[in-house]
Amino acid sequence: MQKREPVIIAPDYTDDELYEWMHQKINAAAGSEMGQ
Repeated sequence: MQKREPVIIAPDYTDDELYEWMHQKINAAAGSEMGQ
């Protein structure tokens, strides 16, 4: 794995909130690809 600079999306978010947000983005991307 390459070490990259961390990307700060929203510094005020907690880890749990970021995790949930990422899952929403991933699910949205996967859902749109599957035509849902």
